[in-house]
Amino acid sequence: MRRVYEIMRTLKPLRSLNSVNKGGIGRFSWEPKNQPGFGIGSILSLILTVGVLLLPTGCTKRELRSRLMDLVKIETIDRGEVTARRVQEIKKALAQAEEELERSLQAAVKTADYYRSLALAYMAQEMFPLALEALKSALEFYPTSPSLHYFAGVCSAQMARGRIDPAERARLWTEAEYYYRLALTFKPQYGEAAYALGVLYHFELGRSADAETQLAALLGYQDDNPAALFLMAQVKVSLGKPEEALGCYDRILAVSQDETVRQNALANRDRLLRGQNG
Repeated sequence: MRRVYEIMRTLKPLRSLNSVNKGGIGRFSWEPKNQPGFGIGSILSLILTVGVLLLPTGCTKRELRSRLMDLVKIETIDRGEVTARRVQEIKKALAQAEEELERSLQAAVKTADYYRSLALAYMAQEMFPLALEALKSALEFYPTSPSLHYFAGVCSAQMARGRIDPAERARLWTEAEYYYRLALTFKPQYGEAAYALGVLYHFELGRSADAETQLAALLGYQDDNPAALFLMAQVKVSLGKPEEALGCYDRILAVSQDETVRQNALANRDRLLRGQNG
Protein backbone atom coordinates (compact mmCIF):
# COMPACT_ATOMS: atom_id res chain seq x y z
CA MET A 1 0.00 0.00 0.00
CA ARG A 2 2.91 2.36 0.67
CA ARG A 3 3.86 2.16 -3.02
CA VAL A 4 0.29 3.10 -4.00
CA TYR A 5 0.34 6.17 -1.77
CA GLU A 6 3.74 7.25 -3.15
CA ILE A 7 2.49 7.04 -6.73
CA MET A 8 -0.73 8.90 -5.92
CA ARG A 9 1.24 11.69 -4.22
CA THR A 10 3.46 12.08 -7.29
CA LEU A 11 0.54 11.88 -9.72
CA LYS A 12 -1.42 14.75 -8.15
CA PRO A 13 0.85 17.65 -9.28
CA LEU A 14 1.28 16.07 -12.71
CA ARG A 15 -2.46 16.31 -13.36
CA SER A 16 -2.26 20.09 -13.07
CA LEU A 17 0.90 20.28 -15.20
CA ASN A 18 -0.44 18.13 -18.00
CA SER A 19 -2.15 20.32 -20.55
CA VAL A 20 -2.79 17.68 -23.18
CA ASN A 21 -4.80 15.15 -21.17
CA LYS A 22 -8.32 14.93 -22.65
CA GLY A 23 -8.27 18.56 -23.66
CA GLY A 24 -5.42 19.14 -26.07
CA ILE A 25 -3.16 22.15 -25.71
CA GLY A 26 -4.59 24.73 -23.37
CA ARG A 27 -5.41 28.32 -24.21
CA PHE A 28 -2.68 30.85 -23.62
CA SER A 29 -3.35 33.95 -21.55
CA TRP A 30 -0.51 35.82 -23.27
CA GLU A 31 -2.21 35.85 -26.66
CA PRO A 32 -2.31 39.45 -27.94
CA LYS A 33 -5.76 40.95 -28.05
CA ASN A 34 -7.32 43.06 -30.78
CA GLN A 35 -4.50 42.28 -33.17
CA PRO A 36 -5.73 42.16 -36.78
CA GLY A 37 -4.61 39.66 -39.34
CA PHE A 38 -2.16 36.90 -38.68
CA GLY A 39 -0.89 37.82 -35.18
CA ILE A 40 1.27 36.01 -32.68
CA GLY A 41 -1.79 34.42 -31.07
CA SER A 42 -2.84 32.91 -34.39
CA ILE A 43 0.70 31.73 -35.03
CA LEU A 44 0.89 30.05 -31.62
CA SER A 45 -2.50 28.45 -32.09
CA LEU A 46 -1.37 27.05 -35.46
CA ILE A 47 1.99 25.87 -34.12
CA LEU A 48 0.59 24.20 -31.04
CA THR A 49 -2.30 22.54 -32.82
CA VAL A 50 -0.18 21.13 -35.62
CA GLY A 51 2.76 20.43 -33.32
CA VAL A 52 0.73 18.12 -31.14
CA LEU A 53 -0.40 16.20 -34.21
CA LEU A 54 3.16 15.83 -35.43
CA LEU A 55 4.81 14.86 -32.15
CA PRO A 56 3.55 11.26 -31.98
CA THR A 57 5.01 10.50 -35.41
CA GLY A 58 8.50 10.36 -33.88
CA CYS A 59 9.99 13.26 -35.83
CA THR A 60 13.00 15.06 -34.37
CA LYS A 61 12.80 18.57 -32.99
CA ARG A 62 14.63 19.88 -36.06
CA GLU A 63 12.15 18.14 -38.37
CA LEU A 64 9.25 19.46 -36.31
CA ARG A 65 10.60 23.01 -36.50
CA SER A 66 11.05 22.73 -40.27
CA ARG A 67 7.50 21.43 -40.78
CA LEU A 68 6.00 24.12 -38.60
CA MET A 69 7.89 26.88 -40.41
CA ASP A 70 6.63 25.50 -43.73
CA LEU A 71 3.08 25.63 -42.41
CA VAL A 72 3.54 29.19 -41.23
CA LYS A 73 4.77 30.17 -44.70
CA ILE A 74 1.72 28.54 -46.26
CA GLU A 75 -0.59 30.39 -43.88
CA THR A 76 1.03 33.75 -44.70
CA ILE A 77 1.39 33.32 -48.47
CA ASP A 78 -1.94 35.02 -49.21
CA ARG A 79 -1.51 37.78 -46.65
CA GLY A 80 1.00 39.95 -48.47
CA GLU A 81 4.72 40.34 -48.02
CA VAL A 82 6.13 39.00 -44.73
CA THR A 83 8.26 41.73 -43.14
CA ALA A 84 11.49 41.10 -41.28
CA ARG A 85 9.75 42.09 -38.06
CA ARG A 86 6.98 39.61 -38.66
CA VAL A 87 9.56 36.89 -39.37
CA GLN A 88 11.14 37.59 -35.98
CA GLU A 89 7.73 37.48 -34.32
CA ILE A 90 7.06 34.12 -35.94
CA LYS A 91 10.42 32.74 -34.81
CA LYS A 92 9.83 33.96 -31.26
CA ALA A 93 6.36 32.42 -31.24
CA LEU A 94 7.79 29.19 -32.58
CA ALA A 95 10.40 29.03 -29.83
CA GLN A 96 7.73 29.62 -27.18
CA ALA A 97 5.51 26.98 -28.74
CA GLU A 98 8.33 24.43 -28.83
CA GLU A 99 8.98 24.94 -25.13
CA GLU A 100 5.30 24.57 -24.33
CA LEU A 101 5.03 21.43 -26.47
CA GLU A 102 8.03 19.89 -24.75
CA ARG A 103 6.62 20.61 -21.29
CA SER A 104 3.22 19.25 -22.26
CA LEU A 105 4.70 16.12 -23.80
CA GLN A 106 6.88 15.37 -20.78
CA ALA A 107 3.97 15.93 -18.40
CA ALA A 108 1.79 13.58 -20.46
CA VAL A 109 4.46 10.85 -20.55
CA LYS A 110 5.03 11.07 -16.79
CA THR A 111 1.31 11.07 -16.04
CA ALA A 112 0.70 7.99 -18.20
CA ASP A 113 3.65 6.14 -16.64
CA TYR A 114 2.44 6.91 -13.14
CA TYR A 115 -1.06 5.68 -13.96
CA ARG A 116 0.47 2.44 -15.22
CA SER A 117 2.62 2.07 -12.10
CA LEU A 118 -0.37 2.83 -9.90
CA ALA A 119 -2.40 0.14 -11.68
CA LEU A 120 0.32 -2.47 -11.20
CA ALA A 121 0.63 -1.53 -7.53
CA TYR A 122 -3.12 -1.98 -7.10
CA MET A 123 -2.99 -5.32 -8.92
CA ALA A 124 -0.22 -6.52 -6.60
CA GLN A 125 -2.62 -5.82 -3.71
CA GLU A 126 -5.48 -7.56 -5.61
CA MET A 127 -7.39 -4.26 -5.69
CA PHE A 128 -8.66 -4.93 -9.19
CA PRO A 129 -11.44 -2.30 -9.49
CA LEU A 130 -9.00 0.49 -8.61
CA ALA A 131 -6.37 -1.01 -10.89
CA LEU A 132 -8.83 -1.08 -13.79
CA GLU A 133 -9.67 2.60 -13.31
CA ALA A 134 -5.98 3.52 -13.34
CA LEU A 135 -5.45 1.44 -16.48
CA LYS A 136 -8.33 3.19 -18.23
CA SER A 137 -6.67 6.52 -17.41
CA ALA A 138 -3.35 5.27 -18.80
CA LEU A 139 -5.13 4.12 -21.96
CA GLU A 140 -6.27 7.70 -22.54
CA PHE A 141 -2.59 8.42 -23.25
CA TYR A 142 -1.57 5.09 -24.84
CA PRO A 143 -4.73 3.72 -26.52
CA THR A 144 -2.81 1.16 -28.60
CA SER A 145 -0.69 -0.29 -25.79
CA PRO A 146 -0.97 -4.12 -25.86
CA SER A 147 0.19 -4.54 -22.25
CA LEU A 148 -2.28 -2.00 -20.85
CA HIS A 149 -5.16 -3.76 -22.62
CA TYR A 150 -3.91 -7.13 -21.36
CA PHE A 151 -3.73 -5.92 -17.76
CA ALA A 152 -7.21 -4.40 -18.10
CA GLY A 153 -8.48 -7.79 -19.27
CA VAL A 154 -6.90 -9.49 -16.26
CA CYS A 155 -8.58 -6.99 -13.91
CA SER A 156 -11.98 -7.44 -15.55
CA ALA A 157 -11.69 -11.23 -15.37
CA GLN A 158 -10.68 -11.17 -11.71
CA MET A 159 -13.55 -8.82 -10.89
CA ALA A 160 -16.01 -11.12 -12.68
CA ARG A 161 -15.00 -14.07 -10.48
CA GLY A 162 -16.01 -12.10 -7.42
CA ARG A 163 -19.45 -11.03 -8.65
CA ILE A 164 -22.63 -12.76 -7.54
CA ASP A 165 -25.02 -11.06 -9.94
CA PRO A 166 -25.04 -13.09 -13.20
CA ALA A 167 -25.61 -10.05 -15.40
CA GLU A 168 -22.71 -8.14 -13.87
CA ARG A 169 -20.48 -11.19 -14.08
CA ALA A 170 -21.35 -11.66 -17.75
CA ARG A 171 -20.66 -7.99 -18.43
CA LEU A 172 -17.20 -8.26 -16.90
CA TRP A 173 -16.42 -11.47 -18.84
CA THR A 174 -17.35 -9.64 -22.04
CA GLU A 175 -15.18 -6.70 -21.02
CA ALA A 176 -12.24 -9.01 -20.34
CA GLU A 177 -12.64 -10.58 -23.78
CA TYR A 178 -12.75 -7.10 -25.32
CA TYR A 179 -9.46 -6.08 -23.69
CA TYR A 180 -7.69 -9.34 -24.53
CA ARG A 181 -8.73 -9.12 -28.15
CA LEU A 182 -7.52 -5.52 -28.37
CA ALA A 183 -4.17 -6.56 -26.90
CA LEU A 184 -3.88 -9.18 -29.65
CA THR A 185 -4.97 -6.68 -32.29
CA PHE A 186 -2.07 -4.40 -31.41
CA LYS A 187 0.37 -7.29 -30.82
CA PRO A 188 -0.78 -10.42 -32.68
CA GLN A 189 1.88 -12.68 -31.15
CA TYR A 190 1.17 -11.75 -27.54
CA GLY A 191 1.40 -15.10 -25.77
CA GLU A 192 0.06 -14.03 -22.37
CA ALA A 193 -3.02 -12.39 -23.87
CA ALA A 194 -3.68 -15.34 -26.18
CA TYR A 195 -3.43 -17.82 -23.32
CA ALA A 196 -5.66 -15.69 -21.07
CA LEU A 197 -8.26 -15.50 -23.83
CA GLY A 198 -8.12 -19.29 -24.24
CA VAL A 199 -8.72 -19.74 -20.50
CA LEU A 200 -11.61 -17.28 -20.63
CA TYR A 201 -13.25 -19.02 -23.57
CA HIS A 202 -12.89 -22.56 -22.19
CA PHE A 203 -13.50 -22.18 -18.45
CA GLU A 204 -15.64 -19.08 -18.11
CA LEU A 205 -17.63 -18.66 -21.31
CA GLY A 206 -18.04 -22.32 -22.32
CA ARG A 207 -16.76 -21.58 -25.83
CA SER A 208 -14.28 -24.41 -26.23
CA ALA A 209 -14.27 -24.20 -30.02
CA ASP A 210 -13.15 -20.57 -29.81
CA ALA A 211 -10.54 -21.58 -27.24
CA GLU A 212 -9.24 -24.24 -29.63
CA THR A 213 -8.87 -21.68 -32.42
CA GLN A 214 -7.12 -19.20 -30.13
CA LEU A 215 -4.72 -21.77 -28.69
CA ALA A 216 -3.90 -23.14 -32.14
CA ALA A 217 -2.80 -19.65 -33.15
CA LEU A 218 -0.72 -19.35 -29.97
CA LEU A 219 0.96 -22.71 -30.49
CA GLY A 220 1.73 -21.68 -34.05
CA TYR A 221 4.43 -19.36 -32.71
CA GLN A 222 5.03 -20.97 -29.27
CA ASP A 223 4.82 -24.68 -29.97
CA ASP A 224 6.83 -25.52 -26.83
CA ASN A 225 4.57 -23.64 -24.40
CA PRO A 226 3.60 -26.24 -21.75
CA ALA A 227 0.76 -24.20 -20.24
CA ALA A 228 -0.84 -23.71 -23.65
CA LEU A 229 -0.39 -27.42 -24.45
CA PHE A 230 -2.00 -28.51 -21.17
CA LEU A 231 -4.93 -26.20 -21.81
CA MET A 232 -5.25 -27.34 -25.41
CA ALA A 233 -5.36 -30.96 -24.22
CA GLN A 234 -8.30 -30.14 -21.92
CA VAL A 235 -10.04 -28.29 -24.75
CA LYS A 236 -9.55 -31.24 -27.11
CA VAL A 237 -11.07 -33.63 -24.57
CA SER A 238 -14.10 -31.36 -24.08
CA LEU A 239 -14.56 -31.28 -27.86
CA GLY A 240 -14.43 -35.08 -28.08
CA LYS A 241 -10.94 -35.28 -29.58
CA PRO A 242 -9.00 -37.49 -27.11
CA GLU A 243 -6.40 -38.60 -29.68
CA GLU A 244 -5.43 -34.98 -30.30
CA ALA A 245 -5.29 -34.40 -26.54
CA LEU A 246 -2.82 -37.28 -26.25
CA GLY A 247 -0.75 -35.58 -28.92
CA CYS A 248 -0.58 -32.45 -26.75
CA TYR A 249 0.75 -34.46 -23.80
CA ASP A 250 3.27 -36.20 -26.06
CA ARG A 251 4.44 -32.78 -27.23
CA ILE A 252 4.93 -31.63 -23.63
CA LEU A 253 7.03 -34.72 -22.90
CA ALA A 254 9.11 -33.99 -25.99
CA VAL A 255 9.91 -30.33 -25.26
CA SER A 256 9.84 -29.88 -21.48
CA GLN A 257 12.83 -30.48 -19.24
CA ASP A 258 10.90 -29.62 -16.08
CA GLU A 259 10.37 -32.81 -14.12
CA THR A 260 7.18 -31.60 -12.44
CA VAL A 261 5.69 -30.63 -15.79
CA ARG A 262 6.65 -33.99 -17.27
CA GLN A 263 5.11 -35.91 -14.36
CA ASN A 264 1.84 -33.99 -14.70
CA ALA A 265 1.77 -34.65 -18.45
CA LEU A 266 2.39 -38.38 -17.89
CA ALA A 267 -0.32 -38.58 -15.22
CA ASN A 268 -2.87 -36.79 -17.42
CA ARG A 269 -1.91 -38.93 -20.39
CA ASP A 270 -2.32 -42.16 -18.42
CA ARG A 271 -5.65 -41.01 -16.99
CA LEU A 272 -6.90 -40.22 -20.48
CA LEU A 273 -5.79 -43.60 -21.79
CA ARG A 274 -7.50 -45.42 -18.93
CA GLY A 275 -10.68 -43.50 -19.70
CA GLN A 276 -10.50 -44.53 -23.32
CA ASN A 277 -9.90 -48.15 -22.45
CA GLY A 278 -12.20 -48.34 -19.56
